[in-house]
Amino acid sequence: MTTSDARPTSASSAATPPIEAWLTPIGIAALASGIVSCLGTPMMWMTYYRYRWGTAPHTTSGRMTLTSEFAVRPFLFCIGWSLLFALCYREWPALRRVTDKIFGMIAVTALFGTALWALSHFVIFPHKLGEAAYEVPGWLRFVLFVAPPIVWATRRFSPLAPRRPFWSRHEASPEGGQRQITTGLVLAIAAGLYLALFITHPGTDYSLLLGLLLALGAVLVLGIGTSLILGGIWTRRGWPGRALVRLSPLLLALSGAWYVYVR
Repeated sequence: MTTSDARPTSASSAATPPIEAWLTPIGIAALASGIVSCLGTPMMWMTYYRYRWGTAPHTTSGRMTLTSEFAVRPFLFCIGWSLLFALCYREWPALRRVTDKIFGMIAVTALFGTALWALSHFVIFPHKLGEAAYEVPGWLRFVLFVAPPIVWATRRFSPLAPRRPFWSRHEASPEGGQRQITTGLVLAIAAGLYLALFITHPGTDYSLLLGLLLALGAVLVLGIGTSLILGGIWTRRGWPGRALVRLSPLLLALSGAWYVYVR
C-alpha cells in the first residue's frame, strides 16, 4: 500500500507545517489509542481466562468487564505516546517513507509498541519488574492495542499527507463490485462458521496469544468480509461516501465482542 507522491521531500518543506497543524492527528491518535487500549486489554484477559479455565478474571473492584479499563490515566498516557510519535514522524523523513508501505507500517508499529512497553516497564513503572506473569500481556497490550492506532492516525491525518475527500463519488464498476462481494461472502461465511464452532466448543489448552487471536481473529475477518460486501455494493452503484464501509469492521468487531463477553 503506497500513497501518492504528494509528500514534501526536502528538509525545509518537511518542517513547513507548524506544530498547530499536528494537533488534529495527535488528538485523533490519542483518542483512538485510548479507546482501543481500554477495550482490547480486558478482551485479551477475558479471552484467555474463558478459553483456558472457563472462568472470568477479576479486578480489585469486582469481575472484569469490557469497560473495566476505562479511566483517565490510559488516555493521558496515550496523549503522550501520540505526541512522541507525531514529533518523530514530523522530523524524520525516513520514518514517513517507511510507513508509506504496509509492511513498513506494521514493522514500525511493532517496534514503537515494544519501545513504549520497555519505557513503561523499565522507566515509568520499574517496581513491577518482578511480575513476570504480566510481562507478556503487558507487551501485547502495547503492540496490539496502543501503538497501531497511533501510527495509523498520525499517518492518515498528517498535514504532510495528501488530502483524501471523505465524501466523493466513484465511477460505477459492476465487475469490480462483483469480485468484492464474492470475496466478502467467502470470508464472512468461513469466519462466521468458525466463530460459531469456537464459541460452542471452546478449547482448554490455548496459550494467551493463541487464545486471543483465535477468539478475535474470526470476528475481525468477519468484519473484513462485511466491509468487502458493502464496498462491492458501493462500487457497483457508484454511490458517494463510504463511511459505513470504513466503519463496518469496527462496528461488527464491537458487536461480536458484546455477543461473546456480555450476553
